[in-house]
Amino acid sequence: MPVVSSIEMLLNIPSRPGAFSYLTDNLTARSVYSLISMDDSDVTFDQVCRIITHDRSNFTQDMQSVSTINVFYALKHAENSLTDPLTPEFAASVHAELTRSMNVADAGTYRKTAAHCEDGETGWTPPASALDINFLMKHLTEWLTCDETAKVSPFLKGLLLHLHLKKIQPFSTANGKTAAITSIFLMRKLGLNDLPYLMQEVFASNREEYLKNVSEFYRTSDISGFADFTARRLIMMMKDGIRTSLATIRHNSVEKYLAVLLDEKELIKRQHDFLLMLYRTGNVFRYEDMLLKKPFTNYYGKVSRTTAARDIKKFIDMGLLSESADGYAFNSKFLSI
Repeated sequence: MPVVSSIEMLLNIPSRPGAFSYLTDNLTARSVYSLISMDDSDVTFDQVCRIITHDRSNFTQDMQSVSTINVFYALKHAENSLTDPLTPEFAASVHAELTRSMNVADAGTYRKTAAHCEDGETGWTPPASALDINFLMKHLTEWLTCDETAKVSPFLKGLLLHLHLKKIQPFSTANGKTAAITSIFLMRKLGLNDLPYLMQEVFASNREEYLKNVSEFYRTSDISGFADFTARRLIMMMKDGIRTSLATIRHNSVEKYLAVLLDEKELIKRQHDFLLMLYRTGNVFRYEDMLLKKPFTNYYGKVSRTTAARDIKKFIDMGLLSESADGYAFNSKFLSI
């Protein structure tokens, strides 16, 4: 799964503060909106923003408002339970939050009757008895927390939990949202921050593709298609923030490397300051400019032609300068493979 490997690598790159603010602003409200959108709710994003500022006791009659505030409280419950283990009981507690005040007789308990697949015609029939559900839920949560899966990434573990919970369909209602929020809990517990919430927006914004890949998982039990879809869409969302963060990392790396060269006496101060100026300004110069034109004369105005020529050759040999038809410029990609 090369796309999954890419997202896992990108998650380990330090991000510049604020680089992803365009994705993380109002993230909780957007997550609530995404989760209820999967059920074709008529509640708008602005209404979600207003609803979640209230206590759930304010909503008792309008079922869409009740459902919305329940999703918000279920997310809060998951966030407040990160020190708890992943267990079938935790999934049941999420379901109980999601169905509060909705006249669901078996809130938080496994269904005792057969069920049809929630996601249309997939050829999959969920287990029919509470005994089978209990066995599968126990096996699933133990498997995801055992030594055998210790090296599986938090991203993949979250997707596995999401899909298997949907496939088991343990409750009579709200299985999709229960699976999503339980997977958010697991990924947050394993160290991911905002990504689990962004995934809900990916699913809601690409609902047909999401359902197609869920159905494929039901049919084959192969997670690769769903994982690639999720990773690919996340990378598309994150590309501007990734670009900003990588630019910051490169900037810090270049300036640090030049400082190390100065400290180790690979460069003298004039050479260091000249290269740093080139890097920061992006100036392009010719050999003659070093001796005759500002700002280059600030560094080479009192240096012999021989010394200037020797420095240019040294910088090129070190990979710090690149040459083109326009002249010489700082090779800002010298640290790249």
